[in-house]
Amino acid sequence: MEVLIDNKAEWKQIYNEAWRQMRDFFYDPNMHGVDWKKMHDKYAELLPYVNNRNDLNFLIGEMIGELSIGHAYTGGGDKPTPEKNLYRLTWC
Repeated sequence: MEVLIDNKAEWKQIYNEAWRQMRDFFYDPNMHGVDWKKMHDKYAELLPYVNNRNDLNFLIGEMIGELSIGHAYTGGGDKPTPEKNLYRLTWC
């Protein structure tokens, strides 16, 4: 079976769900005084520039970092496998 995936749409959904998860389950209902909707919109402007899951994880991490909280991490997802450079550099 083959499935066509719209990565950009999927990453937008993941971003929105990460934002919502923090909104709904963060221990401080006041979100440490952060305008959480404003943070969503601020970082959502960068979604068109996300090209892989590493980019998305970084973006979500930056958004969550606005809360100034420890032990809030991002990770996982389908990450690209970098191409291996078969050429070896030699110094003369």
